[in-house]
Amino acid sequence: IAQSDIYDAKGKRMTRITTDESWKTHPSPNRLIGNWGFGVGGYGGEIWDAGKEIEGWNLAAFDDRGWQNATVYTPALKLSAQRVETNALFDEIHPVAIESRPDGTYRVDMGVNFAGWTRIPVQGNPGDTVRFLFSEREQDDMTFGLLNEYVIGASGEGVFENRFNYSSGRWITIQGLKSAPRKEEIKGWMARTDFADAAQFECSDSLQNWIYNTVNWTFENLSLGGFIVDCPQRERFGYGGDAHATSETGLLNYKLGAFYTKWMEDWRDVQGTEPMVGNMNDPAWARKQEGSGRYLGGGVLPQTAPTYHGGGGPAWGGIVVTLPWIMYEYHGDTRVLEENFEMIKGWLEFLDTHVEGDLLKRYGGRWDFLGDWLWPGATAQGMNNYSDETLFFNNCYRVYNLRTASMIAAVIGEDVHARKWQEQAERSSRAIHERYYHGDEHNYSDRSMRSLAAALYGDVMPPQLREKVMDRLAEEILLHQNGHIDVGITGGAMLFKVLRDEGRDDLIYSMTSKATYPGWGLMRESGATTIWEMWEKDLPGHSLLHSSYLYPGAWYIDGVLGIRKSEPGFRVFDIRLPRTADLPMEWARGSFESPAGLIESRWGLENGKRVLEVTVPPNCAATVYFPVEDTENVTEPSGHAQPKGTCDGYALFDIPAGSYRFSN
Repeated sequence: IAQSDIYDAKGKRMTRITTDESWKTHPSPNRLIGNWGFGVGGYGGEIWDAGKEIEGWNLAAFDDRGWQNATVYTPALKLSAQRVETNALFDEIHPVAIESRPDGTYRVDMGVNFAGWTRIPVQGNPGDTVRFLFSEREQDDMTFGLLNEYVIGASGEGVFENRFNYSSGRWITIQGLKSAPRKEEIKGWMARTDFADAAQFECSDSLQNWIYNTVNWTFENLSLGGFIVDCPQRERFGYGGDAHATSETGLLNYKLGAFYTKWMEDWRDVQGTEPMVGNMNDPAWARKQEGSGRYLGGGVLPQTAPTYHGGGGPAWGGIVVTLPWIMYEYHGDTRVLEENFEMIKGWLEFLDTHVEGDLLKRYGGRWDFLGDWLWPGATAQGMNNYSDETLFFNNCYRVYNLRTASMIAAVIGEDVHARKWQEQAERSSRAIHERYYHGDEHNYSDRSMRSLAAALYGDVMPPQLREKVMDRLAEEILLHQNGHIDVGITGGAMLFKVLRDEGRDDLIYSMTSKATYPGWGLMRESGATTIWEMWEKDLPGHSLLHSSYLYPGAWYIDGVLGIRKSEPGFRVFDIRLPRTADLPMEWARGSFESPAGLIESRWGLENGKRVLEVTVPPNCAATVYFPVEDTENVTEPSGHAQPKGTCDGYALFDIPAGSYRFSN
């Protein structure tokens, strides 16, 4: 289906070109493998039959009189222009090794796990079928049923290259070749949406550099088609819950205004459709009372967009509140708030139908009320969404949604809703605190790291207790978990958001610096080239290229480099130099190309002195936070840095546009 509207210089539509019965069709050399449904073998790959190629078919002079007219299909849909950059190929990848095996197959190691296209020359007899099996795991020839096939034509040679599908993995097993493939002739490319980079980062700590680069590589491999998927091989769904782990990492490292604007449009399109869990291709399943993907109307949201397939919970649908606000904070553009306000209202009204006594009650089926997901050991423990701690977790998230929606309403002049949602948040906070708080321990619910993070994220405690709960979280991380992380996707996103906002670089560094289980360092020690779905590598059926734990990516920019928004859009921002005790690195440098211009930050030690170099773009202003007790102990030779006193162990300086060098 295609439609092209042509407008004149004044914006008046001159003509519309559409696909109709005058278009011609012919069976293609290309066929898809798989049923494009959830699970192993679902997405398969593609077959190219070179014996069915028709030379010159796409040229204007081609004689198509033997072709059939197209059958007109009239779906009940309204076509609209694409609001995001196109897909493109990036980072040409070459094999690092090829193994010739006794069974006549060849095993190609591409050196890195990636999602995209491959180009592989083949030779053989006409009619021979060559198969390409893709695997994330060295011990398996194929994972998740991903494969492609090439049927050799009359010439006895050809080139397989993807056209309408993509594969994911590091290793390729080739079956059916008559001669060994040549390493220099095999190529791969990552396929993703063509958004631009926005950041650079490097520091003295090799593990932190690995995490930063691997998080970004993973993010990019999940971005094909204008939304972030959970994984590119098994599901390919745009889960709202996972977006909490990826959205700020994305916005601080890439220019994603159009990308996320388009994804929010996808969420508006699916609102009113209930979630669907199961085989979409099974009519018997689709007729079930619950979880069938029925259109119900109202504010209900599925757990994914642009599809409506897969499990989740309040934090999945709730991304329609959280993400527009984050986009506004980073870009300063109120349109994203205005465009999505009705959807936000509908979502919160849907949640209200499941509230009793100011507390959210469990709703939906087995896969509709998930809380945190995939914390260390979660599969063995069982991720019970019927538990009281899950109910607590989701109540805290609802409060966060209400507080965020109230701020959105205030910005766009919806004062009645701003007051209503703020009052709801305060009432629910009191109810949550009364039911779940352990006063003698300054802890909540099951006393886990995720429960503490959720409580702080939703800000459900009285103001005078927040510092005590924060201290309890620090104790949980440093003492009870020996500095390791003990949360999953949504719980981890909440945890890192809280710690970044609180300036607790020490706690984030502790968790990201560990090379033992659970942690990113263990992934590195295990030879990973992408971030895994689970903290455990070898549990069957799980992905090694996943959105689960990408939340450190934002911290490298706003924590280590200290580039922190002060006002929406970064025309006014802060540069907060980390304390040496909190962040035992020798140096860090990088930049962020904000909507207002390029911001640069570089710090390190020179001749025993701590030095910070900052660039503020034109028409912008910043406040520098230098970690000393007195402004007189800091020098800056330009004369344009104005001392602003001290705060929490930092000396503050206001600076206009320009470049500056601070030292003590």
